Amino acid sequence: MAARYNLTQLCERYLEGRHRIDIVDVFESAAVALKHHVLVTPTLIVLKPKLGVTLLGNLSETSQVMASLRLNGKDDEQDAAAPTAEDHDAGGRSRRPRAQDPPGGRDCR
Repeated sequence: MAARYNLTQLCERYLEGRHRIDIVDVFESAAVALKHHVLVTPTLIVLKPKLGVTLLGNLSETSQVMASLRLNGKDDEQDAAAPTAEDHDAGGRSRRPRAQDPPGGRDCR
């Protein structure tokens, strides 16, 4: 329940009118969970834009969630899209896929 609340609050604040949240009960829709490789709940999978991001847990660390989703908050001074040291592996390769918001916004599931 905390993850659902935290995600809803974040999307309403930073993605107003540009998001859709679909809640999937893995006990009722096991095929959907398997399709998206969900092994732990709660799990957030961003389907649009295709970020390659899967977040686990209650999503209470707003700044970390926003950075993972490549969002810039209205109150954030730091550019969440700017790469950081954590965004690169030991070989210096980027761990962050390139992405842009699609015209319809983000689709969080």
